[in-house]
Amino acid sequence: MNELFFANIQPGTLLFGRFELLKCLSATNAGAVYLCNDLEDRAELVALKVLSTRAANDEKLCERFKNEVAIASKVNHKNVVKSTAFYQDEEFTAFTMEYISGGTLADKISSGYKFTVEEVLDIMLQLASGLEAIHKAKVVHRDIKPENILIHEDGTYKISDFGIATSHANTDGHTDTEIIGTMNYLSPEYVAYGQYDQRSDIYALGVICYELLTQQLPFKGKSLLESLTMRVKYDPIPAAALRRDCPLLLNRIVTKAIQRKPAHRYQNVADFIRDLEAVQIDAVEKTYPQANKSDAYHQIPAGQLIKGAALAS
Repeated sequence: MNELFFANIQPGTLLFGRFELLKCLSATNAGAVYLCNDLEDRAELVALKVLSTRAANDEKLCERFKNEVAIASKVNHKNVVKSTAFYQDEEFTAFTMEYISGGTLADKISSGYKFTVEEVLDIMLQLASGLEAIHKAKVVHRDIKPENILIHEDGTYKISDFGIATSHANTDGHTDTEIIGTMNYLSPEYVAYGQYDQRSDIYALGVICYELLTQQLPFKGKSLLESLTMRVKYDPIPAAALRRDCPLLLNRIVTKAIQRKPAHRYQNVADFIRDLEAVQIDAVEKTYPQANKSDAYHQIPAGQLIKGAALAS
């Protein structure tokens, strides 16, 4: 079964005896996500994520899929996509998720949309709130990126896709021998040493905040290797140097979130949220000063921003 097979399953097909397929939302060789009517639940719209028989026989793929189901079911929060039930028959293995119709944050970014500071704060507070719930469930997401952030029609942003997530208990002293995740949002310690924990998720969230503010990634080399090397060895241009209406405190927050050394970052999402809320209050009151290119480089307390220093010094 290949991508073409999944994409061409006809509308009206009944899966697991209850899900009436309406359309294919996405498909790969490993499976697909379908929009379906759940005929046993008032024809409610659901997203059905299906793993093919071939992929189910692949030990790694099958383990990731089952891991996604198990971990997603642990988190119940308005800013995290809900996973509802697991299904399996002779042909397919699948689970249902709530259907979010507004596309992804990646779609909105690629459209060229310029986010206001107020919009960035609102989005980041939503995502941070969802991430805090994930971490409270003792889970490290490990793949926070715009493609995995779904937008509800009411403006709610939701974190999705727990395919490579890991419980906290499994991260202590853990080192990956192969890189898993999306390169642009991987933390320096993971790129350099294969190490990750909750602070790696915070780094990824900081990269997204930087991207929403500046319409570019913190590091973009001429090659993947150059980009990864820059991430490990150097600090990015501060967001406030690229956007004049970026509040000084928000510049500090983003810079702290994407520090190369985990010890210099936010140690938990609660502190990240606290500082974002402080900026939001200032924004409402219209009292925050604007940054300029000269002072944007001096917003982190001495010793926290060491330009050009290696990660492992």
